[in-house]
Amino acid sequence: MLKISLLSTVGTVALYASAGLAQSAADRADAYRAELMADAAGRTSLLAGGGGAGFEKGKFTIHDDSGANTLWIGGTVQFRYSADFRDDSGVGDEEDFTHGFSSRRTRLRFGGSIWDKSLTYLIQLDTSRSTGEVGLVDAFGQYKWDNGVALKWGQYKLPFLREESVSDTSQLAVDYSVMHTVFTQSRSQGIELSYDAGNVRFAGDFSDGIRTANTDFNNNAEADFALTGRVDWMFAGDNWKRFDDYTSWRGSDYAGMIGAAVHYQDGGDTGGIDSTGAADGTNDRTLFMATVDTQIEGNGWNLASAVVYRSDENDESSDQDAFSDWGLLVQGGVFVADQVETFLRYDVIFMDGDRTAAPDGEDSFHTLTAGANCYVSPDSHAVKVSGQVMYFFNPTTDIEILSPSTTTPLLADSEDGQVSAVVQVQVVF
Repeated sequence: MLKISLLSTVGTVALYASAGLAQSAADRADAYRAELMADAAGRTSLLAGGGGAGFEKGKFTIHDDSGANTLWIGGTVQFRYSADFRDDSGVGDEEDFTHGFSSRRTRLRFGGSIWDKSLTYLIQLDTSRSTGEVGLVDAFGQYKWDNGVALKWGQYKLPFLREESVSDTSQLAVDYSVMHTVFTQSRSQGIELSYDAGNVRFAGDFSDGIRTANTDFNNNAEADFALTGRVDWMFAGDNWKRFDDYTSWRGSDYAGMIGAAVHYQDGGDTGGIDSTGAADGTNDRTLFMATVDTQIEGNGWNLASAVVYRSDENDESSDQDAFSDWGLLVQGGVFVADQVETFLRYDVIFMDGDRTAAPDGEDSFHTLTAGANCYVSPDSHAVKVSGQVMYFFNPTTDIEILSPSTTTPLLADSEDGQVSAVVQVQVVF
């Protein structure tokens, strides 16, 4: 009897213990579920507290209730067909015609503000046309005070060439000019102090020098120091955003600006490493550039021009004291229908006559471009179909400072009269 009673007691205790454990597990599950719901509620309070998410001002954006912490996501897709006709490709008459499709730009952008609406940031990534690999294009932060003063730091475009300052999605032609490929400053790493006084704005930069994107501080391609300064005067109009592109929509008021910029950099006196990782000094190069540009816009029409000068003393490649090169660009566009714009552009490069690439050849390179844009999304570059034809008056082999580029597209040719045609579809989101 005692044995039966003991077994009964143990069974009863086990039964209650099992029930208790089951209840405890249920309680823990309920508690965990409550924590998840509370966490989800806390996370969605961004929207409930006045924050938001959606497509705002042409960008996919999320923000908190204060509007100080924001993140927008955007991108660019440019897909094109290119055809090039030349007299001498260097590989035979049957290869003088080159054509095909390419993804000119496939980019992602992330930007917004953090902690304060005045503290903004931007990161832009691009994919290689040849490999598809992703690389860094822009990465910078900026703080702007209420008095118009702003401080920028990171990797960005130096404020020199006007054409470079206009986004590649907002050009008048399909892409940048040949002159741009020779004189562009591209990206650099540095700091910029700027001031917007209303109809006049100033910018000054201290950087690693032109075309030094994605370089470490000990890279020998960097200058010892580089200084860039720019001033713009808006003599007509009241909004600088008018000059973020070259296009002027029908119904727009008259606006105009004049700008000037200088750039100076020097190298050869600090240490670095070369592309192989060996110890080397920075390039022994002294570079001075200056430019003046103007842009005017009206009711469905636009005009722009720029002249640029460069004095380049590069002891790494020549004992010449300094080579002086010039560039000139003139372009204009007019709407022939509400969503169709035609354009014409002429640019020329004048190479220093003392350069040795072709002492008996031409020392200038002339390009004429004509085409049209169809703005599928009215008054916007968001969806655009563009076409253009370019005529190159001179052979590329005579111009030492010019490199063939599929961007233009301009291919190597020892004869004059090369012609290229491009049709491009652009989507910006």
